[in-house]
Amino acid sequence: MSTPSKSLVAATAKAQSADDGIKWWRAFRRWVADLDELEQYYDDLSEERRGQGNPSRTPADLENDAEWCQELTAKCWAGFERFDPADNCEQDDDLEDVLKTAPIAARLGVMIGSFMNSTPQSPELFMRAMVEQVADINGLTVPALETACREIVRTEKWPDIPKVVAVVTDHVHEWGNRRFALIWAERTRLALIPILIEREQKKKKEEQERAFNAALSEAKSAMATTQRIAKEIEAAKTAAKKAADEADAKIAKLMQVHYVAEQRESECLRKLRNLNTTEEEKEAQAAAKANGFGCGKLQLTYDPSVKEETRP
Repeated sequence: MSTPSKSLVAATAKAQSADDGIKWWRAFRRWVADLDELEQYYDDLSEERRGQGNPSRTPADLENDAEWCQELTAKCWAGFERFDPADNCEQDDDLEDVLKTAPIAARLGVMIGSFMNSTPQSPELFMRAMVEQVADINGLTVPALETACREIVRTEKWPDIPKVVAVVTDHVHEWGNRRFALIWAERTRLALIPILIEREQKKKKEEQERAFNAALSEAKSAMATTQRIAKEIEAAKTAAKKAADEADAKIAKLMQVHYVAEQRESECLRKLRNLNTTEEEKEAQAAAKANGFGCGKLQLTYDPSVKEETRP
C-alpha cells in the first residue's frame, strides 16, 4: 500500500510542531466545551420561556446567572476571534462573506494526509473536487471544518467526497446552533426575567384564588351542614311534640278510662259492703252519721273468724 502523494497536502498552512498542534487543539476543545455549555443554558432558557423548565427557574436564579453568563459569553466571543478570525473570509459576487479557498484546501489536505489508504488515481483532481464540494456548503466556517475533519479521521477508512460533504454539513449546522446560542443566551436571560416575574405573580394569584375557592367551598359545605342539622333539629322537635301530644292524648284517654274504672270499682265495693253489712251495722252507721261520727273504724266486711257474740 503506497503512501498518499505529497501533492495532496501542498496547499496546507505553515507546518506546526506536534506539541503546538496538541496545545492548539486542547484550547480549541475547551472553547467548544464553553460554547456547548452556553448552548445548553440557552436551550434551558428557551424551555423555561415555554413553561417547560425542569426544574423551573426563578427571577432570582436568572439574576444570579448574570455574571457567569456574561463572562462565558465574552470568553466564547474571544474564542471566535482566535479560532475563526475574520481574515479567513472574503466576500463573494453577492457580497456575502464566505470562507476563503486557502484555509479549506489546507485543512482538507491535512485530513487526507492523515489516511494511510491508497491515493486516488489523480490526487490533484480529487483534492480539487473535494475542495470545490466542501467550499460550496452554505455557512462553512473554520471551526465547523475543523471538527468535521477530526470526526472523519476518527470514523472513516477513507474520505470519499459524498461522506465528507455530509459530515461537514452536519457540523456546519451544529456550529450554527452554537453561534445562535452565543448571540441570544444573554438576551434571552434578560428578556426572561420580567416574564418569570409576571408568571410568578400569576401563579401566586392563581394559588390565592384556589385557596379562596377552597375556603369558600369549605364554608359553603359547613353552612349546608349547619342548615341540614338545624332542619333535623326542627324535625326532631316537631316529631317530639307530636309524640308528646299523642302521649298526652293517650294519657288523658287512659285517665278517663281509669276514672270510669274507679267509679265502677267504687260502685262494686259499695255493693259488696252492702251485701256484707248486717242490719245492726247499717243502723249503727246511720246513727253515727246522724250524730256526726265517722264510720271509718266500723267493721263493714264479713269476717268469719269473728264470733257473733263479739260483734258490736
